[in-house]
This record gives sequence, structure tokens and C-alpha cells, in this order.
Amino acid sequence: MAVNIETLPIDDACKAVLRKLKAHGFYRACVPYTASQSVVSASELSYLLRHGGISTSDPAMPIVASIKSYETHATASGEGEVSFQLNITLAVMRRSAHVSLRPVFSGNPFEDHPQLRSIWSGDYATWAENQTVRCLENPEGRKVFLIVGDDGCVVGITGYYFYDDSRALGLRWHGVVSCMQRHFYSRSAIDLLCTIGKSDHPDREVLVELMPVDEVAQLDKPFRRHGFLPVGGPIEEDWLMPGKWQGYERLLPKRPAFGVGPLAR
Repeated sequence: MAVNIETLPIDDACKAVLRKLKAHGFYRACVPYTASQSVVSASELSYLLRHGGISTSDPAMPIVASIKSYETHATASGEGEVSFQLNITLAVMRRSAHVSLRPVFSGNPFEDHPQLRSIWSGDYATWAENQTVRCLENPEGRKVFLIVGDDGCVVGITGYYFYDDSRALGLRWHGVVSCMQRHFYSRSAIDLLCTIGKSDHPDREVLVELMPVDEVAQLDKPFRRHGFLPVGGPIEEDWLMPGKWQGYERLLPKRPAFGVGPLAR
């Protein structure tokens, strides 16, 4: 059973730590988690372990600690990490985040909104920015959108392009800034993108994502949560780099929506 942080009989400092954990997607009991100490510190977890006891109806265990255990680990950056497990599952709202998609028509959105540069790392960060700029210079068959939260802040980027298959749109660079991940923004943005894509191109039936074969193990689960399923086997594709890519598809709505929204202008 999931517990509501606000009604737990613990002090405000313990509740603040639990809110922070939940905000970063750490809310399930007995699941091994690892986080940077810039997210949650060892001292915060130590305090929670010592003061976050919760009364239970089990006479054999009348008090249960909010956190089962934690360990610290050194990292090359010097920032340090902590690994931990919760004893309780924290209640979360299972709903979509409220987002809007703001079309981008020119310029470099990564320069205008530098937080977008935290989405990808290494070569992928360079490719995402360069290809977005080229897309805006030659937009035929392509659209770029900023993902905007309900507070008006830009939290990510997404878009589509004409895929080789005449029945498909391709999902272009799609991501949410690192500090806002695990808040349902990505899922909500893809839902809205599918609606917009179908309204723009009623003849298109699916949204396609291509992912490198060596990253399927990491990306398969989140894309399935977004409604994508693998199609066929790996294909040879010289897209970003020569190699094998696995195709994933998500069905677009059967009919175009009337008065698509919310679309931030």
C-alpha cells in the first residue's frame, strides 16, 4: 500500500527528504536506487533513517523506518553517490502531466533555452543540436516543438519528420531536461505530438522511433511505456552513424482531432 507523505507522523525535515526522493522518481519500496549526492545527500538519508520511523499495526514490528539502508560511493567527479532502498512505497499521482507544444520556426532553440543541452551527452548532444538547426533551415516535412510545462517553462524538445515509409511519421530528437525527468512530461508530449501529427497528416498511421541496437536494453522499457512496440528485426541504417537500428512503432489516432490542443503559440 502506498502512503501519503503529507499525512505521515514524521517531522518536516523527514517529509522534505521523502518529497525530494519522490520528485526524482524514487518512490517504490524495496527497489535498489542510486542517486548523485547533488540529488539527495548521505546526511539527509542518515537523518531519515534515524528519525523517519512510522507506526504500523503489526505487533511484531510496531515501528518501521522509512528507509531500509543506504551506502555512499565515491565517483570520479568527486560529487559522490548514494545507494539506498525505501521501506515504504510513496503515493504518486498516476496521471499525465499537463504540457503544451510550442512550434519552433527558426533559430537555435538550444541557444534560446540552454537547459535543453542537459538532455543528451557526448556526440548525441552535438547531433541533436546540429540536426535541429538544419531541420529549421529546411523544414519541409519536419516540425520542431518545445515541450512547455503548465508553469510556462520549457522542459524539453520533440517533433516529427516524414519517414521513408509513406504510412509513417518519424519521431525526431525527443527528450526532457534531466532535472524534470520522471514527471510524465515525455509521455504527455508524445501523446500530444501523435494527435498533432495525425491532424497535420491524416494519411499517416504510425509514429516510428529508430534506436541503436546496443541501446535497446536501456531504452526498450521507457518507449514501451510511451506506447511503442518493436517492429521486425534490426535494420542497417546510415543515419547518425553506420550500424544496426531497431524500429519501434506507435499507432497514431485513427482520426484527426478537431481543434487540436493544447498548442502553445
